[in-house]
Amino acid sequence: MRIDVLLFVIWSTALGILLALLQLGVLGFLFGIVGFWIMVDEAIQERKTRKTKLYNVPTSSIPGGQRWRK
Repeated sequence: MRIDVLLFVIWSTALGILLALLQLGVLGFLFGIVGFWIMVDEAIQERKTRKTKLYNVPTSSIPGGQRWRK
């Protein structure tokens, strides 16, 4: 009888921990998607600004720029 109660307590505790981990996993997954999307958006914005900064510079102002153009 005592072993059965002990097993039930261990099993229910393990189930509760598993459910808590799953809930945290779902929340973490959602937060991870949001964070990843923000990171990708930041990278895209940075790349856009960097491209415009790079390509708006006339090549004659860069030393050897005409050479790179060819």
